[in-house]
Amino acid sequence: MHFETVIKPKFGELDVLGHINNVAILDWLQEARWQFYREVFDFRLQLVSVRAEIDYHAQITIENDVTIKTWVESIGNSSIKFSHQVLQSDQLCSSSLATMVLYDSQEQCSANIDDETRTKLKRFMPNIK
Repeated sequence: MHFETVIKPKFGELDVLGHINNVAILDWLQEARWQFYREVFDFRLQLVSVRAEIDYHAQITIENDVTIKTWVESIGNSSIKFSHQVLQSDQLCSSSLATMVLYDSQEQCSANIDDETRTKLKRFMPNIK
């Protein structure tokens, strides 16, 4: 199962070539994860980003909405790897992998992912029931 987020490209995200700037896509991926956290965890997780990999496959224009598909690639002791696909008009425009770490803000360190959180995350892993 995956989580979907719809993004409306904005004029301010265009570059001089008339397509969406690559930096805007990184913001969109963060927005997709925030919507995932809100829907699935009601913002109860404190996660920090430790890695982002993005591959660009096709340009994105301002004319049509963008759909971001998000799913959980893997779950470690304190880390979660999220995969994303950015699509416009059913064309794959970008794919990415983001590693997030559960963070304990009082102790200022990573925290272990508990069983309840792990179970919720597994619902969004491919081929896992």
